[in-house]
Amino acid sequence: MSLTEMGLVKHERDPRDLNDFFIGGEENGRVRLKQFLSKQRFINTYDLTRNSLDGNDFSSKLSPWLANGSLSMREVYFAVLDFERIHG
Repeated sequence: MSLTEMGLVKHERDPRDLNDFFIGGEENGRVRLKQFLSKQRFINTYDLTRNSLDGNDFSSKLSPWLANGSLSMREVYFAVLDFERIHG
């Protein structure tokens, strides 16, 4: 049975919503963590941008994966330590 058959209407995405990159699961959470730390090195400017909500390049945007348990704070913590050990 489809959602339409169940009486639900397709929800239009709010154009201000920047979280369209979120796809749940441990693997996708780890991909985002890796992007944040090493690939794009957003962590280098985290202290300056962490409170900015506009764009996927500000703040870590790890909350959805942390909230549903796909990532743990321990995993993020040790990933940051590894990054700092390698890159200073």
